[in-house]
Amino acid sequence: MKDKVLKIKKYFKVFILFKKINFVERVVYRLGFFLMASAVFLQLFFNLFFIKIIFGWVQNIHGWNYYEALLVVGTVLLLDGMMWVSFAFVHILGQHIKMGTLDSLIIKPMDCQFLVSVYRGDLEDVVRIVTGLGVMIFALSNLGNFGWGFLLNIFWYLVLVFNAFVIIYSISIMLTSIKFWTIESGGFHVADTVVRASQYPTDIFSGKIMHFIFSFIFPLAFIATVPAKVLAHGFQWQLVVESFLVAGIFFWIARKIWKLGLSKYSSASS
Repeated sequence: MKDKVLKIKKYFKVFILFKKINFVERVVYRLGFFLMASAVFLQLFFNLFFIKIIFGWVQNIHGWNYYEALLVVGTVLLLDGMMWVSFAFVHILGQHIKMGTLDSLIIKPMDCQFLVSVYRGDLEDVVRIVTGLGVMIFALSNLGNFGWGFLLNIFWYLVLVFNAFVIIYSISIMLTSIKFWTIESGGFHVADTVVRASQYPTDIFSGKIMHFIFSFIFPLAFIATVPAKVLAHGFQWQLVVESFLVAGIFFWIARKIWKLGLSKYSSASS
């Protein structure tokens, strides 16, 4: 147990070190950093403006009012920011393979998948995280569901957001691992598309078949809708169990595909 704790601390320190290096790289060109952050903020503004327009015509969408829908949007912004900041450059696996730099990562005394994942990130996208938190605080202040039960809702919300992050990461790794065979693939960008598609409550898709598809095939529901639903309406054991199940299955599959791809990799020095 002690060894596992020390290993986690080691990986966390390496992750923080990579993020510090990413930050220094970005702020060296302060104008560029400011322009990119401004562009991200502008994109987020239009997304929120579009949601406001929709609810200017309707009172609710399949039981979701404006402020509850904002919880979904805020969750998407939060996850989108976490994704871009932490493993935005996982898609350069193909470049590592072509340039031979993957060799230097394989021989490191750490997991290669971890190193490839956190190698670089877009630190200007912390704007997404801050904006997402702001949107959620605004929505919650208008919903007014406070009390001791609300603290428990926050706890389960954070757990479900973690599961959502694992799902997004797993999808990205699954698709990125294709580069071991083809060099080219858009794993991260597909994962980003999945996140963006999650900004609308999946309850708008009615029927058991659609529920199954958007829960277990394309798990949009567990990315933002389920965390927002638990935060707004309280703990629902079935949703929480399904969230853990989906996150575990997707991560297991992603890990298997990664290891299979790595076993097919031929060193650049071979």
